[in-house]
Amino acid sequence: MEISLYPSLNNTPDLLEVVDKNNTPLCVMRKEDVLRQGLHHRAVGLLVRDRLGRALLTHRPGLGWGISSFGRLLAGQSSERRAQQLFFEDWGHDGRILPLGVSAPGPESFNAFVELYEGRMPVSLASAVVRDPDRHMLVDYDELRGIGTHFGELLSPFLRTVVQAGLVRPR
Repeated sequence: MEISLYPSLNNTPDLLEVVDKNNTPLCVMRKEDVLRQGLHHRAVGLLVRDRLGRALLTHRPGLGWGISSFGRLLAGQSSERRAQQLFFEDWGHDGRILPLGVSAPGPESFNAFVELYEGRMPVSLASAVVRDPDRHMLVDYDELRGIGTHFGELLSPFLRTVVQAGLVRPR
């Protein structure tokens, strides 16, 4: 059982922690106010890979091909717990996740410190998701780097940033 840092806020799912430039919590505010004001906050990115190491990308209209899942970190929620939720809710899998690193806030992440995680799933499950090629695709690391180098506009700004920073690398 996870212990909440803000037990009185358990029933308010629209609150985010506002953090400073060092990722230290300052206060709790409504999500819409944090985003409207462009305040630093926290989010989680999940890159799903199949057992062959291929990354499962998700197409987001207006942004391009991005990481598998992305979610804001609610006030008091742990990033690992949020990554596990995304893995199960978005992909129906509750396997192990591994931390990849933290991306600094910027316009490509809507001013969020994004903790990146990787989740692995069997090749058959990952391949089943890709049956909708307009929404998902599987790429290996070299393909991802090639897309970023030659067709960067196809990738979301956030995915471009984390690939260039070396946070999304083969394992």
